[in-house]
Amino acid sequence: MTGRSEYVTSYIPYQPEVSLGTLQTEFEFQSLCAQLTGMDVANAGMYDGATSLAEGALMAVRIHGGRRVAVLSSVSPTYVRVLETYTRSQGIEIDIVSSDDVYLD
Repeated sequence: MTGRSEYVTSYIPYQPEVSLGTLQTEFEFQSLCAQLTGMDVANAGMYDGATSLAEGALMAVRIHGGRRVAVLSSVSPTYVRVLETYTRSQGIEIDIVSSDDVYLD
């Protein structure tokens, strides 16, 4: 991959070549994921943990109709901040819970 010309660029203050290389990499990655899983499409953006958490929370709220999301206290604070950014404008509340408070039957 590193030998391909679309990933090689000289330094300039604005590097559209780098952006295009990133887009090319994401396209290649999501195409391979779709091929490996047999799915028609795949979304490379969901392989970022914080974004995945936020999108999963929004999907859960849409499906179940709730207005609250519980997140374990062991989740990275950075991930929680991304989640807060995604949910703030929709009025969704985030509850941080300790694993000691979680009961599994």
